Amino acid sequence: MGGPMKLLRTDAENFLYHEARLLDERDYVAWLELFTDDAIYWLPMDENADPELESSILYDDIETLRMRVHQLMHKPHFAQIPPSRTVHAVSNVEVATTGRED
Repeated sequence: MGGPMKLLRTDAENFLYHEARLLDERDYVAWLELFTDDAIYWLPMDENADPELESSILYDDIETLRMRVHQLMHKPHFAQIPPSRTVHAVSNVEVATTGRED
């Protein structure tokens, strides 16, 4: 059936544009569906940080992401009145190989 599928840079960029559009449209349910059950959404404070040993801006598993989406959709947040505006910049996208053959 052929070898493993290769992710192209343009495919990765298109995915990031799609994710940004979902967030801009506040379609949090569709955004959440982009993640697998073993997902980790990590925003490090330092690019060399170990999230298990150092503070991060965000370090959420899928359950925490689901909780955040539920809260955004069903509970009033005074910090979101008016709703936050977001700006997205997709640049310098690289697709690195992992060396894995799966």
